[in-house]
Amino acid sequence: MWRTPGSGDWFLSYWLDSIHEATHKEIKIVAYCQSCDSSLLLLTGEGIKTFIQSTSGGKGGGTTCTNPPNSRCSGGGTVGGGDTIYWCVNFPVEFKDSANSDNIIVDTAKYQIPSPQPPGTVNSVTTVAVFDTGVDTVDVKDYLYANSATSCLGDSANTRWNFVNRNNIVRDNYSSRTGHGQVVAHIIVDQVKHYASATHNLIKILPVKIHNENGESDLFSVLCGFAYAQQRQVQIINASFGYYAVKNMAAPSTIDLGAILLKEYIKHYLTKNNILLIAAAGNRNFIDNDNSLRTLYIKAGLPIPAGFRNLDSINFYPASLAADPELPNVISVTTAMDAANTTSPNQNYSKTVVDIGVNANLDRDGDYWFRNERMPNSYVRGSSYATPAVTGIACAFYNDIKGNLTNKDAVLNILLGEPSVGNNNTANGRVKKGIMFDRVH
Repeated sequence: MWRTPGSGDWFLSYWLDSIHEATHKEIKIVAYCQSCDSSLLLLTGEGIKTFIQSTSGGKGGGTTCTNPPNSRCSGGGTVGGGDTIYWCVNFPVEFKDSANSDNIIVDTAKYQIPSPQPPGTVNSVTTVAVFDTGVDTVDVKDYLYANSATSCLGDSANTRWNFVNRNNIVRDNYSSRTGHGQVVAHIIVDQVKHYASATHNLIKILPVKIHNENGESDLFSVLCGFAYAQQRQVQIINASFGYYAVKNMAAPSTIDLGAILLKEYIKHYLTKNNILLIAAAGNRNFIDNDNSLRTLYIKAGLPIPAGFRNLDSINFYPASLAADPELPNVISVTTAMDAANTTSPNQNYSKTVVDIGVNANLDRDGDYWFRNERMPNSYVRGSSYATPAVTGIACAFYNDIKGNLTNKDAVLNILLGEPSVGNNNTANGRVKKGIMFDRVH
């Protein structure tokens, strides 16, 4: 639950009391986002569960009352329109990627790494927050964020934070032998190192560990992380994760109730502060199957779409918010193969939602993989790994795009227009703007 800034202090009490009176059940506040955003609360209790299930999430506001006694609403008149509360289920937030190359035979002569371009003068430093399973700081120690100013989570969170264990130990302990967040961080750094030139800049990485060793997280951690990253003054957030939700095809442009809080939170903390959110479009058929998504539609009483990879007919958040004109800072990314003129058969796509495809390094029987520079002859697949390629390119050319951050088309056109970075191939109508090239070809 999030009470927007400017709401009266009494409004939360009134809202909770109204739920309690309707359900006659106990409600508990189990966590809040400290001084990053003390109005972002995690609630539990049968009363909240009943309320959320009956509404699926939503918005409350426009209350009429004046001088409410004992934080209760009574009387007449209108309180300012800033009194608003958003609520939704604390969705599980995961990723479904593969890191498996033991049985991949690669023609190494075909996939050689070109020599990096010579580094130039550093005009400024771009700070990118990596929301993931952690970052092994020794591996990327030369690119780590540093700030002695006290963070909104306290002195121990000045340069990194672990939302899983609530400490500053951000080692990547993902159960895959390659890790996840560390591979993501390496891809970002490798892109910047390759594309940096005299007119471009370097980066600093703020590790934000929100996923545990199984790749599991929740929406509350993501939201609090957004507030924390904004307070640390990042310019870009890499979001290689997400969660599925139904889309009502009778009103496809209408945001579903469960995503209203996420949208408004992103707008307040990221959009208004010109922070780019580069988000994975999502994957299918790696670990889970389509039965869980069919269940979502059945429970919602909606027709089951013909396919679950087209984000025109299903939602994957936060990537699906890239279609919202009020959020020009959200960029959605999938994997493509430029030569085949299509996107990965195991990842989501959409000509209206997914902005960019990233050209994979290896086409193995129609399945697209990226080289994992951390391990020799190792490859990874998933939109999680396409996303940091775009993040790294955006960091490398940040000085070129920073004047257009309220115009996503302008940002993407600049990046696609850079020499040897991308083109306007829309992968046979499966991405909106074009394909960017990863550095390994």
